[in-house]
Amino acid sequence: MLVLGHSLGSTLAECLTYQLADANSLGPSRVGAIMYASPKPGDHDFVAAYDSRATNYIVINFEHDVVPRVPPFDITHFDLYRSLPYVYTITDETALASVNPLDKACCHHLIDYIAMLSPVVFTQSAPAWTSDEKQCAKCLLTPPALVALAAQAPAA
Repeated sequence: MLVLGHSLGSTLAECLTYQLADANSLGPSRVGAIMYASPKPGDHDFVAAYDSRATNYIVINFEHDVVPRVPPFDITHFDLYRSLPYVYTITDETALASVNPLDKACCHHLIDYIAMLSPVVFTQSAPAWTSDEKQCAKCLLTPPALVALAAQAPAA
């Protein structure tokens, strides 16, 4: 079973994956997870327990997305919340499309993650875009073909 999640849904996906990967459930070999724009899920003990149980997962975050940074560093509690170890960070250099880094909503939106990871899937998904996705797709700066596609998307 592959569990997917974005933003708060990625945190829920982490919890579900952790439960399903238990030996008394599906077990770690039958469960995987892909989490996008994931906030820090827990403290050091939770992250260690998750990583030892759920062995087939990846977290994908964008360097300009603020959500993966929450909760922020807390000096009074010595940074209780931590990211999971297997994180792929999309950077301006590795992205296959560029997003306006000044628009923090677009830096977080799943449709822009899709454009940065797979322009082909972004293009294929266009007919099913919601009004919110159409708006955030307009934050693309390059490549020109995706920018043109986003510009043509009528507002809902």
